Amino acid sequence: MLIRFIVSNFLSFNTEQEFSMNTGQTRQYKDRVEETNDLSLLKFAALYGANASGKSNFVKAIDFSKKIIVDGIDDMNYEDMHYKLDPKNIEKPTKFEYEIKIKNKYYAFGFNVDLKNKRILNEWLVELSPRGDHLIYERSIEDNYSKHDLEFDEETTKAKLEFLLEDANNIENTLLITEINRRKSNPDSFKIFENIFSWFDNKLEVIYPDSVMHEMTKIFKNRDVNLINVTNLRRLDNNRIM
Repeated sequence: MLIRFIVSNFLSFNTEQEFSMNTGQTRQYKDRVEETNDLSLLKFAALYGANASGKSNFVKAIDFSKKIIVDGIDDMNYEDMHYKLDPKNIEKPTKFEYEIKIKNKYYAFGFNVDLKNKRILNEWLVELSPRGDHLIYERSIEDNYSKHDLEFDEETTKAKLEFLLEDANNIENTLLITEINRRKSNPDSFKIFENIFSWFDNKLEVIYPDSVMHEMTKIFKNRDVNLINVTNLRRLDNNRIM
């Protein structure tokens, strides 16, 4: 389930913009809320705003970042995707960060990308908890730095992850979780990376107004409202879209 999404330096977004499924202090419409021990989250949300206020660009940001995660960046069109009203932004990184719920755990996964040169700059994965956040891994290609905080039963498995982290810093067009999921015969200890990648690949659905309807049929047949977090279904009037 999507909890929060952050984007900066992408299309019409200069500084960080945030979308959150957190209910805040509201107590209305409890049937539309998923209550957990730690959070109250909306099962469904709509984007409101005037024409040209950034609604479509926000959905494009989610779609764009998903494609980077699932496919890498080589085959994507990066032309003029940065925030163009400030000429200096072409040299600045673009940030995407997600907070998601998988089963009963919460994670923050994000990365910075150099759109001009099609380079992943850094990425991070953190498990979120009221008791304190736990870093799973982080890496920076620019600084040739990588770190993880995972425990393994076998030293060979730990050594494999450390090798992958080091090797990933030599690959500028692919995220670590993408590279791990491209490889076969991963140990069971790498399941966390597979779960995160699978959520983006199989659970995060981005639907545009011209999307074919069988995509919506697939979602509603599944009857899992957790799949329907951010959609751009149809223009309802000049000031509101879903």
